[in-house]
Amino acid sequence: MSRPHLYLQAAIRLGSSRSPYICRSCRLPPRVIPANLTSHRALATFSDVGPSIKTASKTKKQAVEPKYDPTTPPRIDHRSRLTNFFVPTGGIAPKDTDAEDIHALLIRAGYVRQAYTGIFHLLPLGLRVHEKLEALIDRHMRAVGASKLALSTISSEALWTKSGRLEGAGKEVIRFKDRKDTKYILSPTHEEEITSLVSSIVQSYRQLPVRLYQIGRKYRDERRPRAGLLRGKEFTMKDLYTFDVNEATAIATYNEICKQYKSLFEELKIPFIVAEADSGTMGGNLSHEYHLPSPSGEDVVISCTSCKYSANEACAESRPVDPNKTPTVGDSEPAFDPQLAVFHGITKDRKTLINVFYPKLREPATDPNQLKINDGEEPKQNRKQNDVPNEVNPHRLLQLIPEYDPSVQTPIELFHEHFVEYVPSTSPAPDPNDPDSPPPPPQFSQIVNVYDASLSAYPDYNNYNTSFANHSQLSTQFFASKDIPTTTIDPTDHTSPDDPTGKQLNLLKIKEGDLCPRCDSGSLTLTNAIELGHTFHLGTRYSVPLGAKVGSHAPEDEGKAVPMEMGCHGIGVSRMIPAIAETYRDGRGLMWPRVIAPFEVCIIGTSGEGIEDIYDILTTRDEIDEEEDVLQAAESGSGGGGVGSGGAGGGGGGRRGRMIDAVLDDRGKSMVWKMMDADLIGYPVVLVLGRAWKDEKKRVEVQCRMKGLVGKDKGLLVEVGDLKRVVGKLLDEL
Repeated sequence: MSRPHLYLQAAIRLGSSRSPYICRSCRLPPRVIPANLTSHRALATFSDVGPSIKTASKTKKQAVEPKYDPTTPPRIDHRSRLTNFFVPTGGIAPKDTDAEDIHALLIRAGYVRQAYTGIFHLLPLGLRVHEKLEALIDRHMRAVGASKLALSTISSEALWTKSGRLEGAGKEVIRFKDRKDTKYILSPTHEEEITSLVSSIVQSYRQLPVRLYQIGRKYRDERRPRAGLLRGKEFTMKDLYTFDVNEATAIATYNEICKQYKSLFEELKIPFIVAEADSGTMGGNLSHEYHLPSPSGEDVVISCTSCKYSANEACAESRPVDPNKTPTVGDSEPAFDPQLAVFHGITKDRKTLINVFYPKLREPATDPNQLKINDGEEPKQNRKQNDVPNEVNPHRLLQLIPEYDPSVQTPIELFHEHFVEYVPSTSPAPDPNDPDSPPPPPQFSQIVNVYDASLSAYPDYNNYNTSFANHSQLSTQFFASKDIPTTTIDPTDHTSPDDPTGKQLNLLKIKEGDLCPRCDSGSLTLTNAIELGHTFHLGTRYSVPLGAKVGSHAPEDEGKAVPMEMGCHGIGVSRMIPAIAETYRDGRGLMWPRVIAPFEVCIIGTSGEGIEDIYDILTTRDEIDEEEDVLQAAESGSGGGGVGSGGAGGGGGGRRGRMIDAVLDDRGKSMVWKMMDADLIGYPVVLVLGRAWKDEKKRVEVQCRMKGLVGKDKGLLVEVGDLKRVVGKLLDEL
């Protein structure tokens, strides 16, 4: 029986004009190859891929790359080839490899290009990563019974006004009008649209629960776009919206989604932190964020070293101060001067000056007289290490005074500029129902003094409270008249009678080493992180103003219409690309997790030297794999196939991972250039057909940087018969 014609790709030109092609494997021209080979995929590979060579023996001694001819059509067959794939790598040298940020690396590796400030194009490599992320998310959304839809990017201002969010949306919302002057916005989020859609269709509790999600582009007019895809004006989000009949089922749905989010991030094999979060303008009183720890992250996550407590800096708490315990130094109890500091802020209408009084030092110093710090001075060398300056947490202040504008850097100057003197009014209060009633007097300027709870632990606190109750002359030299209306927010006003240390007014940023509020043994640590996802229990925040109601199923409320309980669960798809890339990189380039890599395996070799055969071996499914796939699908109830069963969809583990997504690097470049380019792009596994391939054993060098299988004498040399098993096992571990 004749040997199979597996090497028909390596055809070369002969001198004879009668038979211009010959197979390198069997040395036969096409006219004498048996007719039953017409079903073989490799039969179509007879082509003029090499230069004119007079003898076949010379071809065995040297491998010659094809000369570039712009008129030659691309080689198109069933295989993925980089000659047919737009990969604009090379030509961009890093200024400093050690200091290169992830956005610059993604540009250099050919994943993205910037179009305008904060707006980017995804190139083919970047799009493949994005599509695999979408496929992964689709699979996990189907696992919770969610249906995918596509909502319009355009929403109306009227709908946002009805929900009450337009007024507080700010300048980040991109607004426009059509030719009829109808006002629209480019949606940064779709709570209003999905609520309006569902309320028009769902009328009975028997139609609940409803779980709908979309993956689409959103827009936000960022004041300062930065970090590439991490914070741009255009971005891609996955939003899952849930509708339930009552709060109990909505909370159960929320917990189910949180569990699925953890499963998704675990499949990506990335470190993540689940943190308690502030719902902000979204609404609701229950939310969690999913963070990827990263030195370049803009968020700060507070975590306990002992228990599972984790929270975003905006809502994190430390152990409250005991107001009955005065700080001591040694065995004595000196009257410690906390070196009072004042933080100034102003409201959005520029009429209210906010003064936050707090101790400048975090802990009592050993000798307050020697170690006192004045404004602008550097800390003395003999201060205790823990005596670091405190800082006011603007998130906390915003929760206390919603009209506070944290973007203002010069509040005192603005307060002077917009100052309106208080004039007592003797006229009666205006009647809104009387058209002849006099207009209300102009809003006057006022002061709000806020005292942090940490001041209550010092014996001189009451003196501070009295001295600065009506003005703010401590560090600003601004002497306000005592006639200016002043409001004092005392920390004791925010203390629960049942728990005197449980709800104090703590406006200071948490520092490393603060005590945990949930346990007695832990201290708090600070971690910079990138937010990847956020889950919200919205309750009836949108269903009430937008009229999303169904008939109640409760016997006592039979026939009564009740608002649906909602949840919103988002994932930043586009920002996950740089976030994950930042985690998996080294000095050579990127190192993608298998599930979202643009290609799982890159095969590098000289064209015509068998790289097509290796591709076919890796990507051909055998009967054993197909049978085990069916059994695994039956056991898991997934129905088989679908996303994650291999190919461009990626994902999956075990046997299902054996459908390998490979690519041939058949470009006319040197082997060294191709290997460096593969490291830059970040394929999980690279197969090199080098010197070991040319010996009699035909061994392939398997490289995997995540496993340390790269470099001189570190790659695995694998024979062709074991190649698919070895590569599949490596990919299952990535």
